[in-house]
Amino acid sequence: MTKAITLGIAGIAGVAMTMQTASAQTAPWLQPFDYQGQLDEAVDVAVDVYGNSYVVGYGTSNQNEGKNIVVLKYGRNGGSPI
Repeated sequence: MTKAITLGIAGIAGVAMTMQTASAQTAPWLQPFDYQGQLDEAVDVAVDVYGNSYVVGYGTSNQNEGKNIVVLKYGRNGGSPI
């Protein structure tokens, strides 16, 4: 079974990170998400029976704007969101 965990935010701009650990079927991967260069945060993550990871969080495009909900789906091998 694959696992996915959020690493929280990192860096000055607040970049959300998602990492999947290695299993017998997949290599480990780390994927950053930067929503228009402002504060981003991954809040929760789930993995389906196929190994796809679903990340829920938020991003802001500028400091005067409210938070935008973000839902990302990554395939079992990582890469760009599906």
